Formats: sequence, structure tokens, C-alpha cells
Amino acid sequence: MRSREQRGKRTRIALVALGALLMALAVGAGLAYKYADWSPWALKRAQEVGSPRNRWLYWLLARRRPALEPYTRLWLAESELPDMEAVQSLHDLGEYLPDGPLALSAHVALARYYAGIESPQTVAQYQAALAIDDRADIRLELARYLETQAAVRSAYSHYLQLLGPNRPDAFVDARRTAPNATVLAQDLLVRGYLNDVVDVLYRVGECESYCLRAEAFQRLGRAAEASATAAMCAECGETRDTTGSGDATPVTQAAATPLELWNKTWALEEAADYAALLPIYLDLATTGSVYADDAAYRALILSRRLKDSATEAKALRLLAETQPSWLAYRVSGELPLCVRDDFPAEAVSDLTAATMARVVALDELVLPELAHQELRLTALVSETPEVLQRMAQELLTRGYATEAWSLASAYLRRDRCAPRAFWELAYPRPHEEAVQSAAQAEGVDEALLWAVMRQESAYQPEIVSWAGARGLMQIMPFTHEEYCEAGEAPCAPGSSFIPDYNIRMGAAHLRKYREYYDGDLELAVLAYNAGPGNVDQWLAVLNVHDRDDLLRLAWFGETREYLQRVMLDRLVYQALYGATDSE
Repeated sequence: MRSREQRGKRTRIALVALGALLMALAVGAGLAYKYADWSPWALKRAQEVGSPRNRWLYWLLARRRPALEPYTRLWLAESELPDMEAVQSLHDLGEYLPDGPLALSAHVALARYYAGIESPQTVAQYQAALAIDDRADIRLELARYLETQAAVRSAYSHYLQLLGPNRPDAFVDARRTAPNATVLAQDLLVRGYLNDVVDVLYRVGECESYCLRAEAFQRLGRAAEASATAAMCAECGETRDTTGSGDATPVTQAAATPLELWNKTWALEEAADYAALLPIYLDLATTGSVYADDAAYRALILSRRLKDSATEAKALRLLAETQPSWLAYRVSGELPLCVRDDFPAEAVSDLTAATMARVVALDELVLPELAHQELRLTALVSETPEVLQRMAQELLTRGYATEAWSLASAYLRRDRCAPRAFWELAYPRPHEEAVQSAAQAEGVDEALLWAVMRQESAYQPEIVSWAGARGLMQIMPFTHEEYCEAGEAPCAPGSSFIPDYNIRMGAAHLRKYREYYDGDLELAVLAYNAGPGNVDQWLAVLNVHDRDDLLRLAWFGETREYLQRVMLDRLVYQALYGATDSE
């Protein structure tokens, strides 16, 4: 009897203990659900397990992170392909926030699905993705797919769009799919890849190839080769004038592009036919092209030499319209920067709340690439400056300085009267301590170093040019070797990319060139881009009598433009942050 009572008592105690344990577990689970950061675990498990268990995990994730509910639908649909409900869900997501990263991911997922079943919808889905974000990896996928489908001509057009220093493989792809060498050379010439034109046409003996090579040589400043190749073009009976010699059918101003008109002016300059030059320069100054400020400046100089007051007044007006411009500043001594007050912080926060909620949630899930994509695409499609400013600032804090700079610079091209935040994003001061140290040590001003950095590398410390120049200030390997041998820079491989050393070498080089040219900063900047040998040659040309002639007749268009941009950027830096001139 007593033992039965004892057993009953023990049973009751055990049940009470079990109940307490279950209650503690329930309370712990509730607290964990509410407070613990289990979302990354849930996402990882959802991506590992199959349906229907991942459905439950994605549902939990959406409950915990409501801002990511559309993403959980995307991830679930991708995991359930080729199920037709998943395909339809991806189509629906492609229409949800159609300019955003969700739609982009949905279109790419559909494109890959359709490519796997060789559906004609593949190309349409890739094109829809590219319409949202013209990313090189997506365009390359499309080009590769088109090649497999024997659509070589279409693949070639996409490879052409991928050309650039960051995609050297695209040149190989373009060569492989081009109809012939002449067509490829023509397309490369239009895009400014002049050395590649010469390379592609090596040992090609067709008449058209001579004409294309002549134009490439001329634009590269290789006058002797341009003249010899132009003669071979002429012997073939070509009627167009690739070198501006005036022997072939003239380019009419009404039908010519700004580039054609600009090329035409060189022959007229050599012939000193200023009466024919002035109207062309005035026309070019109204085009809004990259030649507008140069053309207005040249028209002004020539009209003054011809004592043509009416043309001088017109040229002055046209040059003023190109402001802010370094050439206009040379004439007027004024740099009109319109810097407005920043937007109210509350307005910026309210307008970006939804995007930032998704970005924060993606950060918490340790998905930095998706968070980056949210910021970048929101900035690209937004027409609201407050949103653009916040996205660019967020990109900058995450280390995407070049993207932030690019977004802000694009906005300034649309609206030159911008809040100060946009100006500072477009003209940042990265590696400030290294710049200050190098400027003080080498006796150059900080504004100049940032201006050179802006043009040379767009503030990218690991960039390498087609010629092998490295880092923020684009230091050539042989330059690094010089400083290494002199004990002024480390010799270890890759050390030329280290910002502190790279900036110091760039500053030292600018100082040496300025000393070489007796303190002339303009000549020093020209030499930094083209080398002192070329600058000395330009100065020795008989018809270069003064600085105006040099700015007109320096052979390398890239170098003339480089000088103007660096000197303008230096002025803007000084206007925004105060002059630090060490001259």
C-alpha cells in the first residue's frame, strides 16, 4: 500500500518536473524566436534542405524580416525550378518593383532556366535583366548563349559592348565572332581603341584597311605612319579624307559628326586657313560635345589674332556657356560653382526608409552583395535627388567609392546647382593622411594630388591600365623600380599598389616635372600624362609660339583633355575645401 503511494507520489513529481521543463523550453523558444538572431541560420538551412521543409523556413524568415518577404519568395521559387508554379512566381516577381534587384534576379533565373530547355524566351529574359542593370556578367552570359545558338552576329554586337580595360577577354571574343578584320577595325575605331585597330589590321592589305589605319595613326599622333598609310589609301581610289589632307571629298559641316569636324580642323590648322576654321569651331562650340570648350577657346584665340571683334564676342559667350571649364577659367578668372544647402535629414530618411529597411535586413543576413545591389539599383533608377544622395553616401561608407563618385558626378552633369553633399561625393578626399603627408614632403598641393587621382584611377587603389600603370596615381613599373632602387619605396611585388607609397611616388613625380619646367604646373601635368619627351617636342614645334598654341596643337587629344580635367578638378577641390597651394 505504502509502496503504491510512493510510486504515485514519484509519478506526480515527475509529471510536474516534465511540465516545468516543457514550459521552460516553450518560454526559451519564445524568447529565442523574439530576441535571438536565428535568421542567418534559417536562411542557410532553407537553402540546404528541400521542399516542403524550406517553405516553412522561408515563412519563418519572412515573419522575422518582413522587409525581405519578396526575397523569400524569390529564393523559394529558384529552389523549386523547374516546377511551373515556380516559373510563374518568377514571372510575377519580374513585374514587382520592375526596376529593382528582385526583378533583375528573377529575370536572370528565368533566362538560365529557359536556356537549359533551349526556349526562345531566353534572349528576352536576358534583355529584360540588362534593361534593369547592364552588368558585364549578364551580357557575357547572353553573348555566350547566342554563340551556342549560332547567332554569331548578335553575339559579336554584345562582345563589342563589353570592350574595355576591365574585360580584356572581350577583345578575344570580338575577334572570334567578327565578320572580318575590317569590320572589327571599323567598330574599334568608332570606340576609340586606336592601338587595337592597328593591331587587328596588321598584314591586312585591303584598301579599306589602309584608310582605317591612316585614321588610327593620325589620332594616335603618329604623323609619319599616318602620312604613308594615307598615301596607300589614296592609291586605292578612296574618296574620303582620313587624314584631313583636303585631297578627297570634303566633309560638309551639316552632315558631319562632331568627331569628323574636329578631325577636319587639324588640316586647316596646318594650312593656317583660319577663315575656314572659325565657322567650324563656332559650330562645334554649340554641339555640347567634349569638343565644345576646346572649340570655343580656339575660336576666341583665333578671332583675337585676326582682330575679329564680332567673332570674339560670340566665342566668349559660347565659352562661358561651357562653365565650369578650365579653359573658360583661363579667360575669365572665375569658376562659378553653385553649392546649395543639403537636404533636411528627416526628408532624406523618410524617402529612403523602405530601401534602407531591405538593406539593413540583408546586412543582418550577411548578404552584402545583395545589399550593395539594392543601394546601387535604387540610385540608378531614382529621379529623386534625396534618394540618390543617401544611396551614394551609403555606397561610400561600404567602400564603393568609385560608384558613389560616379553617381554624384552624373547628377552634377544634370544639375550644376547641387547640394554640397553631392559636390563632396563627386570630389571626395580618400587616403587623406597619405595625401597630406606626400603633399608636405614633395611641396605639391593636396588639391592637385586628388585631382590627378580622380582622373588617373577614379580613386581605385588596385586598378591596372592597359599600359601597365598601377594604383591610385597610375605609377608605371619602371617608375616604381627607380624609387625602389633609390630606397624611396619598397621593392616587394605589389607594393606599388599600397596607397601610401603610390601617392608618394605620384607626388614626387609631379614635383620633378614641375622643377624640370621651372615651376610651370601646366607643363608638369602634361608631362605626367604624356611624358616630358613629347612635351618637349610640342614646345619645339615652330608654330607653337605661346601657351595658347600649345593648348591648341599638342598632338595627343587625350593629353589635352587630361590637362583640362586635372586643372579644373584642382580648382574645384580648392573651392570646396580651401586652397592648399604649395607653389
